[in-house]
Amino acid sequence: MGLRWHGLRGFDRARGRAEQRAGEVILDNARSRAPKLSGDLIDSGSADVGSRGVRVGFSAEYAVKQNFKKQRHPGGGDRLFLNKAVAESGPEIEQVIADELRRFL
Repeated sequence: MGLRWHGLRGFDRARGRAEQRAGEVILDNARSRAPKLSGDLIDSGSADVGSRGVRVGFSAEYAVKQNFKKQRHPGGGDRLFLNKAVAESGPEIEQVIADELRRFL
């Protein structure tokens, strides 16, 4: 069994899959840390792949305020929930990228 090289054909698909999976890793991590009062904030999360990478965010109108709010969240959840998710998801994202590269090659 040898390596079959097809040039860069399919690389964009592999990159897109890696970006989508990496975004989902961050989103899942952020959702697990987000304030949980009604669930609307958690439900507003998304990971969208575009021409410049993946964008992870929350569309609830109060998402930014909740992310930076210093007071204790009454329903549980962390301050800087999205920031922490990005910072702590590195090893899992590295694995996602490695998996997609292996799949591509």
